[in-house]
Amino acid sequence: MGLYNHFPKDKVSKYLPIEARDNNPDIIKKAKEYKLRLGDDEIHRLNFFENIKQGDFITETSKRKGRDGQKTFECSDKLKQDINYNTGDIFEDLKEGKLSSDPCVVFIRNAWQFMTQKGIKELSENLYSKLQPQSMVIIGRNDISKGADKELLRAGFKNISGNYNIKFKDKKLGAKYANSKGYPPETTNIFCFEAK
Repeated sequence: MGLYNHFPKDKVSKYLPIEARDNNPDIIKKAKEYKLRLGDDEIHRLNFFENIKQGDFITETSKRKGRDGQKTFECSDKLKQDINYNTGDIFEDLKEGKLSSDPCVVFIRNAWQFMTQKGIKELSENLYSKLQPQSMVIIGRNDISKGADKELLRAGFKNISGNYNIKFKDKKLGAKYANSKGYPPETTNIFCFEAK
């Protein structure tokens, strides 16, 4: 949510328009149901981040837990309106120039780990050449193990992760959660890189 303040006020909205793509049509079909299965731990985390109100994004559709201990939630109508799900390939999209002409956020989390080193290098360079200044690429902790962060830096991006760590409402609870997961206190496991 800290990203909300990164862009000019007249160019940003709380819900953004979200272009969600995957190269697997089955994943897109499932995503278009707008349903989520969340466990108590995930639900609890949503409730202790600053600036995140669960009801703005999801509503509980059943009080009963499944055998997996999770409950079913549905995305809010407002969130549904602003998500466009399609099959796609980030490499092809970049060739066709399908990224925004304004600064935007490109969220590619926990996908880099499945790419070859050549693919990571190519994607980093293509993103840097196609994104507008102030745009961001967000990656996950698992992507760092494959060197995605180093390739983004080599391509010209600046690591600004420290500026946009999600803060916990309750500092003690935040530190306890972060330490239990091995993360730095008061942070979540995403890393932000800005196009200069």
